[in-house]
Amino acid sequence: MVAEIDVFVGGAERNSLFGAKLWDRKLDRAIEVEDLFDDPDIAFTAMNQAFCRELDRQRVSRGGEATEECRPLDQQVIAPAISSGSGWGRFDRFRVLIDPFNAGSLIEGSYQVDIPITDQVRSLVKPEYATFFAKP
Repeated sequence: MVAEIDVFVGGAERNSLFGAKLWDRKLDRAIEVEDLFDDPDIAFTAMNQAFCRELDRQRVSRGGEATEECRPLDQQVIAPAISSGSGWGRFDRFRVLIDPFNAGSLIEGSYQVDIPITDQVRSLVKPEYATFFAKP
């Protein structure tokens, strides 16, 4: 589940915040994206270059600037996602949702960056969750 919350406390600006929840039906509780991986640090490192490259591409397309600083994935709101062409409703990407001010100026708005799941990333998913991910 993904939520976007609009916040307005007066003045000239409003802001948006994002949240994401994953629900493990067998455990009957919420889990974090990190819980999908045997080693989340390795998984996030494997996805980080593609994330930063796409975020910079989007920044430039909105009139902003590419930056050498890219906030690490473990500090982002991330949710598994399914593209319209994904077979059998399996996750084929991770969607990173970034609030205004966390990737650019307020005028640039929020960002949504999709990171395709590669064979390398899929191999890092815990066996109990692997069937939920499409093969690249």
